[in-house]
Amino acid sequence: MFKNMYKIMFSTAARKDLKRVASQVKDLINKEIFPALSLDPFRGEKLKGINYWKYGLSYHGIQFRVVYEIQNEILLVLIVVIGSRENFYKKLRQRIK
Repeated sequence: MFKNMYKIMFSTAARKDLKRVASQVKDLINKEIFPALSLDPFRGEKLKGINYWKYGLSYHGIQFRVVYEIQNEILLVLIVVIGSRENFYKKLRQRIK
């Protein structure tokens, strides 16, 4: 367990992503995912070949992903992409170019 909490910040595009998801999913992300990541951002899965992490969740059978970058030296988690599994990785490739 980490002694210090990480600050959660959003890229401009990720903030727009969060606005686009259903309100129930948004509530789940805000109340469960972000607090968990602020305590331990390494609980997600490290993506291969890039310096980003993924945290997945399911809501009524729909898979959602949150991809983020950990800036350990300043205790920051930068959310890069939020969305459903459909076309998610295509969107991620476009954002991290």
